[in-house]
Amino acid sequence: MSASKAPGGLRAELAALRERATDGPRLPEGQAADAAAVLAYFDPFALPGLAETGPDDPTFGDIMALAEPVSDPPGFWTLHLSARRALLARMEGRAAVQAALDTVEHLPEVAAQMGFALIVEGPEAVHAALNGPSLKRVAGLNLARSWVDGVKALEDGLPSAAEIEEALTSLRRRAPLRDLVGEHFTGRDQVLTAMRAHMAENAPAQMLFIYGPGGVGKSTVLAKFALEVEEGQGADAVAYLNLDRPLLRPGEPLTLLQDLITQLADQFQQEAKFLEEVADRVAATAERFDLAFKTGSSLEAMSTAGFWEAMIGEAAESISALPGDGPILVLIDTFEQAQRLGPAIVEQMWQMFRLLAEAQPRLRIIAAGRVEEEIGTLSAVSLEAFERTDVARVLESTLGETVPEQIVEDVLDASEGHPLTVRLAAISVKNLGIGAFLDPKTRAEELARLRDERRDALLYGRILRQIGDPKVAELAVPGLVMRRITAEAIERVLAEPCGLDLGPGDAEDLFERMQREVDLVTLDLRDPNAPALVHRPEVRAMMLADLRRDRKDQARAIDEKAAAYFATQPGPFARAEYIYHLLFLGAEPETLDALWTPDLAPFLATAAEEVPPRGAAWLARRIGLDLAPPLAEAIEQDEHEETVRQMAERRIGRGQLKGALDLLQKLETRMPGSALWSLETQLLSRLGRADEALDRAARGIDALRASGHRTELADLLLHRSLVREGLRRFARASEDAAEALEISEGTGDAEMQLRAIAALLRLNRKSPKTAGPDPKALRSMSVPLLDKIGPTLLDRNAALARELAAELGDQHLQLLELVARQPVSPVPLQSTDAGAAIGTALLDRVAEAVKGDFAGLVDVDAKRAVSTLQQRLPDVLNLARDRNALKEVSEPVRMLLAAEVDQRVGAFPSPTMLARTTGLKLQY
Repeated sequence: MSASKAPGGLRAELAALRERATDGPRLPEGQAADAAAVLAYFDPFALPGLAETGPDDPTFGDIMALAEPVSDPPGFWTLHLSARRALLARMEGRAAVQAALDTVEHLPEVAAQMGFALIVEGPEAVHAALNGPSLKRVAGLNLARSWVDGVKALEDGLPSAAEIEEALTSLRRRAPLRDLVGEHFTGRDQVLTAMRAHMAENAPAQMLFIYGPGGVGKSTVLAKFALEVEEGQGADAVAYLNLDRPLLRPGEPLTLLQDLITQLADQFQQEAKFLEEVADRVAATAERFDLAFKTGSSLEAMSTAGFWEAMIGEAAESISALPGDGPILVLIDTFEQAQRLGPAIVEQMWQMFRLLAEAQPRLRIIAAGRVEEEIGTLSAVSLEAFERTDVARVLESTLGETVPEQIVEDVLDASEGHPLTVRLAAISVKNLGIGAFLDPKTRAEELARLRDERRDALLYGRILRQIGDPKVAELAVPGLVMRRITAEAIERVLAEPCGLDLGPGDAEDLFERMQREVDLVTLDLRDPNAPALVHRPEVRAMMLADLRRDRKDQARAIDEKAAAYFATQPGPFARAEYIYHLLFLGAEPETLDALWTPDLAPFLATAAEEVPPRGAAWLARRIGLDLAPPLAEAIEQDEHEETVRQMAERRIGRGQLKGALDLLQKLETRMPGSALWSLETQLLSRLGRADEALDRAARGIDALRASGHRTELADLLLHRSLVREGLRRFARASEDAAEALEISEGTGDAEMQLRAIAALLRLNRKSPKTAGPDPKALRSMSVPLLDKIGPTLLDRNAALARELAAELGDQHLQLLELVARQPVSPVPLQSTDAGAAIGTALLDRVAEAVKGDFAGLVDVDAKRAVSTLQQRLPDVLNLARDRNALKEVSEPVRMLLAAEVDQRVGAFPSPTMLARTTGLKLQY
């Protein structure tokens, strides 16, 4: 904004200008007027053409006579709507309007300006915005649409103001759902499939209930399904009822019914007024019930008799009157808010929705909560934590690239698959970068922080935040140390370590309050001596390990007090808990043996998953559990792997590929630099199980990257490159080979470099787009490397020698002669159409190169001529040398070897690429 006039002086001067205007405001002319017409607001001293002259220019007074100040931002002005329309109508179409916009250096960054830009762009852009996800763009269109009413050049082809308003209402309704789903929703196919089936079923009264622990993603999957149905037009309407909203009171289900009708009014514009009247009547009825409850008046309660069912019936009738015959989806989220209030409230809610569904078959009702509901009209589906593939997809979606398997596994382990925490981890990896996250020290620090965030995000953020009583909240986490919480245990065990100062009756009160937290605990009545609260298994599984690690002192204090308490209590339940806490306190086996009786086994069977290893071993002996091998066995893992490798290779040598693979796959634990990944990848590929080979290679590559074993990593990358090449994924294969080349250059491994060079040259023959250096550079790189390793090593590695001869034989004739001497049975080219065609064409080239026939070595007309040529390469090369044609024959012989390698890999070049690289124009 120009500083030439103070705001107070400007206003006074503008008032004087208006007073001097005797004939009323004129429609101003010129560039400044056009600019004012296309701006949501403007600085009058900065309009094009007026920046220098200001109020001295007559146009200034004409514009300001048609303007009014805006409150935000202060000091700026906007044209009256009628003046704006008149000025826009005077311009000659969208091009002139755009030209006016182009004269302004800085456009206001507000929604209306954005919407006007879409209108100027044209109807196609406007309709695209209406069908898109941006609430801000449509809100801007809604504001700017009135600017062009009656402006034919701009208005033609645009949706009506009512259509834009309807789209805006729809987007506002979807905005919370989009926020829940975010940008990287993945997985949950099983639950989504169940929801889709529910939408299609013929018994809508059979409601669907989705349950799972806090933070597992119930709200997200509901929101995802709502958007899927609405955007895919799978329903005539979608209503989303979130019981976290204060206006929705589970204790009075009619508040949910009112919100349902109101949401339908937003989606059925023609029936909106009628539906809003119904919603008002539902609200009035709910208020009467609320009044009856608050006053405790039996008279008021009697006066409402029958209203409830009648109101539900009227709401069902109003839904019946809506146009269309498709389903209407009703989603109820955060159902645990109702469950906390007790079974009577839950039953009342289900009764209302059951009555609605029976009266209106179009309704499809899906609810989600933390605790499974067992009601006959419900079909329940459990929402489990993310699996490894889900975690991988979230990480890859967030980072935009493939994530090493080690990171996926570590994030899965640290998060235990809870979606909220997986997303925290994804953000952490993205911020740090994959390279930094692969550093063991950095990864350990980040995963430790992630565990803390998981505790806070999943328990505090989703459970404790909803506990009304602060004392109950203080008990919730430390109480996990105890498996059974009684009112007496709260007073004698938990109070002091939790910092609670309890008075008479407080423990019983806290017990009752905690009992209401159904997503945390259930009431266990099995012990007749002491009813107890038991933490839900999923909560213990999620939280206990973190708690005991992060709050060691507090946990130990609780264990000590719990052991002392249960030692004085009668019965097997108390004795089992006494032993449980002694196991954490490190009691000697002799002490534990003295307490043991066989009847305790059922009470302690699950404890082995929680107690320290020493205690778990003692329980295993007493109960007969199987434990995983001790970690100490990992010391001998390298010897174990070497033995398995040798056994597998002996089986491979005898052609027992399946037996060799079985041996490898029994050894699930691998050393950081294990060579078994490569061996297993090769075996799977040779057995025709390419997808499995790629999976195992990916896991091995991630492990080797993380461990820093670069030579083994390069080897495995080259084996994966071969698998991908066989699948004709040439570009991806070249990426692996190029990385292997880079690694081997760093390690100075000449043999590995040559393997990578051979692979890249071969892939260059098959694809115009490959990674790594170009073929000319690769050939140059090979010269010193071949000199370095010498013929002795190549003679021992026949496969590598053949690959190099196939790509470099015309440049290094000694490679052709070396391969010709090696006792290797060539792959019969005649067994495939491509091989036969290439082989036959090369047979003719060889014959031409040696200037005639093969002196009886090969009959070019014989059926097995190509096979004979392959087998008699030494003789052919000798013949070519005798006839001074060795250089000429080297090229077709090299190409013949290349065809052999291609057939062994399982992927020939396309005919087009073959013609481009060899000049052979064949069809196969």
